Amino acid sequence: MADTKTLTILKRLTTLLAGITPANGYDLDLTGRVFRGKRVFGDNEPVPFVSILESMRPDAQPDEAGFEKMVRVECLDLLIQGWAKTEQDTPTDNLYGLKGALEKRLARMVVMNGVGNPVYPSDYRLGRLLTSARIGPGVIRAATPQPGGTECLYLPLMVWYKADVSDPWALD
Repeated sequence: MADTKTLTILKRLTTLLAGITPANGYDLDLTGRVFRGKRVFGDNEPVPFVSILESMRPDAQPDEAGFEKMVRVECLDLLIQGWAKTEQDTPTDNLYGLKGALEKRLARMVVMNGVGNPVYPSDYRLGRLLTSARIGPGVIRAATPQPGGTECLYLPLMVWYKADVSDPWALD
């Protein structure tokens, strides 16, 4: 079965973030370390890595069009959770670099030049699937005192896209 538009958006977002590599000018390498929908990781997971999660409850109601309200602009409310190498005396410091890399890479979806053209046409709105996007602000969290608690970052990302309820696979 083909991917729905929502899954296509999530896959393109995964590919975009996986582009955080030294070859692309970053100090970090997320090759093979960007996950979707994964909440539980083992202690042996190589850092850095991130997971793209959907919010439990959408933040906004969709704008609907048409008599039967079958076409609408939906908001996909996401949370990017990330982990990086920790140091004994400053356990959260490396997370700020990961957060910066994520923000810089995500900006490729929306950044325009001085005359209103996308700076990164292939990444712009994830191949023009999105109507708009809002990045962050994120937060860096120290480890919880419970066993297994670890330092991590949370970066909210909201993306809007046109959805046709009668055809969830339509990419237009």
